[in-house]
Amino acid sequence: MWNLAAPAMDRALCDNAGVDIHEDSVNALLPALEQTGFACEIRVSGMECIRPRGFGVGLLNPPFSIHLENPVLEPLPCTG
Repeated sequence: MWNLAAPAMDRALCDNAGVDIHEDSVNALLPALEQTGFACEIRVSGMECIRPRGFGVGLLNPPFSIHLENPVLEPLPCTG
């Protein structure tokens, strides 16, 4: 997977945004990241509830219970 994504990542600007459903984890992680100098945005939400736009590259690590044929995902060759 990394070999597929690396060329696109090399051309893209790095956007440190993320989504996680566990609010306690997000609230614990954000201050720790800020203390180390990282700037990021993490939203408390399920992936099925967001409609990301304007990204050239997106890497995700879905749990096995998420089906990539979900009707709210964009109809791209990699999501079906």
